Amino acid sequence: MTVARAVPWPINPVEANEPGFCPYGPTGKLAYWDGHAWSGVRADDAAVTEIPHQRTFLPFLRHLWFWLAASGVLLVYLVNYVSDTNGLKPLAWFSVLGYALVMSAAVLIFTRRVGVRLRRIPRPVLLWGLLSGLIAYGLALGVELSVGPVVDSNPWTNGFSTGVIEEVAKLAVPVALLIWGSNRFSSPRTGLVLAAVSGSVFGFLEGVSYNVLMSGQAATSQSDRVLVELLHPFLTILVAAVIWLAAWRKGRSFTLAGLLALGIAAGIHGFNDGLTFAIANGDSAGGQVSTDLSAIEPALFGGVVWLGIMVLLFLIARVAVRELVPPGLVATSSKGWRPRIHQWGVPRSSSAATPKARDTGPVPD
Repeated sequence: MTVARAVPWPINPVEANEPGFCPYGPTGKLAYWDGHAWSGVRADDAAVTEIPHQRTFLPFLRHLWFWLAASGVLLVYLVNYVSDTNGLKPLAWFSVLGYALVMSAAVLIFTRRVGVRLRRIPRPVLLWGLLSGLIAYGLALGVELSVGPVVDSNPWTNGFSTGVIEEVAKLAVPVALLIWGSNRFSSPRTGLVLAAVSGSVFGFLEGVSYNVLMSGQAATSQSDRVLVELLHPFLTILVAAVIWLAAWRKGRSFTLAGLLALGIAAGIHGFNDGLTFAIANGDSAGGQVSTDLSAIEPALFGGVVWLGIMVLLFLIARVAVRELVPPGLVATSSKGWRPRIHQWGVPRSSSAATPKARDTGPVPD
């Protein structure tokens, strides 16, 4: 289906970058910015020098997302441990705040890089993102319960079916808005925000369900789930960045690049869940989770392992998200965050032609 062109919501003054060829980092290279996204058209200019970047030591310590994430993880581990130590199971409900902090950090870590300030996100975008996450969780739960009797016998079949179901569910509402909603939802960075919120809400709900609502398990043993659940926003953000950018360039919602990105995310998710289920099924204890304080050791070890996995997923998602970094932020972005101008969704006929600037309308201050 064709993606109609309209004036996307101006979610940040960065949108005011005028259409034209702009440097994006490398020496002698320019790319065309159409006012809202990189068109994929590149050009050579010997006068362009490499954009320098000043390295800083442990730069993440200066960002809000890091302190939100660190506080959330510590809160979940502390609350769960105290809950089990004192036999106060209701205390585990305070871990909900920890999950909320970590999932908020997952949104911030990517949206800030593409020039989106949360306080300037239009209310419809934020509300649709929240609703999308709620619908996705209910939809995925219902489908998984329906197919469970068929796939539960094999951990790998179960894992990969879960990966496909959940990745599709998290993007169901955002993609529906891209196809049938207001034309304002066509902006790549609007799509990124929708997906980030949807995936974070899904991760929040799943984490809380395991941490607080699962009976017969020590809350401490579930503490590392606060890191596990980052898989949901990270993978959804990865797919959305490709889907929306390719759709914007191609002029239609469905693109090969978008489908490939969804397949990659579902595959990563499925492999993760399949391996997890296989390990659980092979556990000498029959997959039962410890209900005493000895659970703190595997929870801490699991936290370290999952932290490493989430860093890897973050780096994978960055490959897609950095393609949405606008010209005004290239100079202040590290080399790892500068766009490479991948050709996702670029029509062959326009790969060497200078595109016409779109009528992006006035941008408020």
